[in-house]
Amino acid sequence: MESKKALYQQEIIELTDLLKTEWHHLRNALIETKVDLEGSYLAGYVEDEGRAEYGVMLTSEKKIIRFVYKDNVMNLTAVNTPEEIAGEFPQIHVR
Repeated sequence: MESKKALYQQEIIELTDLLKTEWHHLRNALIETKVDLEGSYLAGYVEDEGRAEYGVMLTSEKKIIRFVYKDNVMNLTAVNTPEEIAGEFPQIHVR
């Protein structure tokens, strides 16, 4: 379990770094929709064949936000519990 947890943590760190340093279009779209990226993490990300981007942000306020970015339009959805996205993104419970 610990090694799986470490792998997920490393993936989140890498995704967050990509968001900050390379994925400018995605970062700017999140900022424009008022997502505060300071202290937030990109906890999941996928891109489909149609060039839509899907992801999950964990904010510094401990809120979970699901996003879809397609055709330069960012759509955000609040996630109330991690179980809502259990089938979409891998998760490790650390409580």
